[in-house]
Amino acid sequence: MVAEERADDVAYARALGLHFQRLRAAAGLSQEEVAHRAGMSRNYYQLLEQGLSNRERASPANPTVVMLLALADAFGVDVADVVLPRDRARPGGDPPTGGGAR
Repeated sequence: MVAEERADDVAYARALGLHFQRLRAAAGLSQEEVAHRAGMSRNYYQLLEQGLSNRERASPANPTVVMLLALADAFGVDVADVVLPRDRARPGGDPPTGGGAR
């Protein structure tokens, strides 16, 4: 069961990273601009887009609530548009594109 949960976490983290990439592209921002606006290093933001929290251990991304709020501000969307519902992270699920009320 633990291995299955970890696989789900990894899949979700990767889907969330792709979602961040889409939000960034929709906002017309570079990785560096998002990182600066959100108050994090470009390297950390790059890890998030890759679905990772640590390259060496390949552990899945696990941003804090504070970080998600900062990313929402950086992307110019509501925090609800930053968090990807689990059902949308499965293959075939269409991630939201943002644009929620602020």
